[in-house]
Amino acid sequence: MERKSPQSNFRDERLDVLAGTRGRPTERAVRLGELGELVVKMLPVAAVTPPLVIPPLDVPTQRVALGTNVSLSVTGTFYAGPALTLEPGRYLILASVLHERAGTTSETITARIWDGAAAIARSAGYRPGTTGVQVGVSMTAVVTIAATVTLTVQAATSSGNAASLMLASDTHITALRIGE
Repeated sequence: MERKSPQSNFRDERLDVLAGTRGRPTERAVRLGELGELVVKMLPVAAVTPPLVIPPLDVPTQRVALGTNVSLSVTGTFYAGPALTLEPGRYLILASVLHERAGTTSETITARIWDGAAAIARSAGYRPGTTGVQVGVSMTAVVTIAATVTLTVQAATSSGNAASLMLASDTHITALRIGE
């Protein structure tokens, strides 16, 4: 069976080699131009590759999303978003803030995961001066918690305005327990 490579008019030997296995070992000579021939022994895929089995994810997970939009009206002030309380243990924390502003002022959005005393993760994004542009800011941290703590997603803007919003549609925090 002759097949043509879609990018050239030359015969594509690789397709013939792969098509020739049909569930059984196959030997095939492949011409290498002036270098001569290469004999390739092909085994059926099932004979060399074990089936991929992905076990179900059995990790205790908590997720909290922002209930309503939050206005970031004062420049440089961090406003609270969703929060969750964690018992002692080791966690993978994932958080994101989605921001939008109905206005033409450019601004930097800074987001953080706050433990009540310090930021355990911080990230920022720039929103150009175009009305309706949304900016997503994501954060990730691995933390070991010794005593029960509440983690809160917070956001601030470099140009506060009532029209500058932390959006409920995709602002959330997730904790996956990964150890004791």
